[in-house]
Amino acid sequence: MVTQIYTPYVTPYTKPPLGKPLNPVGPKLDEQPAPQQFGSDSFEQQQPSKGLVTVTEQTRRQKIQIGSILKDFNSTLDALGADETVREEVNTYLKTVEVQAQKTSPSIPYINQTLKTAADSMDGFITNALGQKSKVVRDWVDALLLQDIDYQGISKSEDQSNTPVTETTAQVSSSPTPEAAPSTSDELSVTDADNTEQSEEQPQPNNLKVSLNREEKQILKTAIDSAQGSIQEQDYASAIETLTNVLPSLDGKDRPDLEGKVHHMLGRIYDQANRPDDALSHFDSARQAFEASGQSKKLSHVLYATATVHDEQGQLDDAVGFYRQSLALDESLGNKAGMARTLNDVGNVQLRQGTHTDSIQSFLQATLVLPQDEPLSPVDQGFLADVYRNLASAYQDQGQYPQALESYQAALSNVRGAKDKVGYRQVLENIADLYEAAGQPDQAEKALSRLRQVS
Repeated sequence: MVTQIYTPYVTPYTKPPLGKPLNPVGPKLDEQPAPQQFGSDSFEQQQPSKGLVTVTEQTRRQKIQIGSILKDFNSTLDALGADETVREEVNTYLKTVEVQAQKTSPSIPYINQTLKTAADSMDGFITNALGQKSKVVRDWVDALLLQDIDYQGISKSEDQSNTPVTETTAQVSSSPTPEAAPSTSDELSVTDADNTEQSEEQPQPNNLKVSLNREEKQILKTAIDSAQGSIQEQDYASAIETLTNVLPSLDGKDRPDLEGKVHHMLGRIYDQANRPDDALSHFDSARQAFEASGQSKKLSHVLYATATVHDEQGQLDDAVGFYRQSLALDESLGNKAGMARTLNDVGNVQLRQGTHTDSIQSFLQATLVLPQDEPLSPVDQGFLADVYRNLASAYQDQGQYPQALESYQAALSNVRGAKDKVGYRQVLENIADLYEAAGQPDQAEKALSRLRQVS
């Protein structure tokens, strides 16, 4: 049993608010860093650590070296008696941190997230051993990251081999170690079929792609997890930096699906950051990757995202072209919700182009795509209400007032089903405007009277 694991002392600290401004959001595409080098042995020469207790001493110094933190992790693994499965998993994360720390400008959010993930793995082992939830290693890391850390503090030259190693405060008994739970399947769909380590490979032809090894796959997964965390905190600059740093690791690898995922994420971030050229460049790379890997559903998503960027930039012909490519894929996949959404967007672009007849046809198709013989969810009814309002607007612009009124009435029915009071008032206002345009002020006043009753 674990006799005691002491949480290290840290000085008080006020955590800064999350989120960073969008501009500048990160490097341009032509400013990508050099490819990562896997498997460096630099931190193997770092001073032996004293386990978690080392941090108590180091917090009194000006900076905590990242190399010492890596040693702390390894010493704690020894003290816990972790099995090979846990060691391999945690050491993969630590090697990822080491690679980042050797760069001229390490990605600090990437390193921090990787250390947290390694801590969670160790806590999982402790939880299995104790039979109760453990957060001791994660709490240590969270406290540690509030300190002043030298993220490039890995020494290659110092001869520290004679430094004694003191006993760590993290101890376990000599009772049998429980069998480690199998590692969870990762969301990147990286299978174990290509896990063979490439230690002493025969020379490969330049045009022959090789598989990702286990370490490279874990580095990629950690980077994506870190980027997603940065996005949730609206730290788009860090997310861009993290994802851009891992792209070189996919060069020459036979994983276009993963390459497409990274480019797709970068495109979406750049779009949010109002950098349309960078967004379109990454979406185009994602499109090529998903085409190569035969991922039709993801390809449809990228085509739709590309269309929306062109739409926002007023490049309407391009927008319609990409919307229609996405629509064709959704139709082949039976994705009716995607078809309805895209048809509605096409109709709106056509309205802006002044092709009202085409837009009316697109809106009508959108209303017919969703199931007609079964109840719709409130979300679907809210969407249909928007489509009918768009259809009514197109009819009204053409002077087809009876058809416009019929469409507004359909919109009213759907906002009732969606229990959308705001939408209900908006449609009543639209109906009043329609009657005014049609020269029927009495009917317009009746619509306004109903509006006052529900306001």
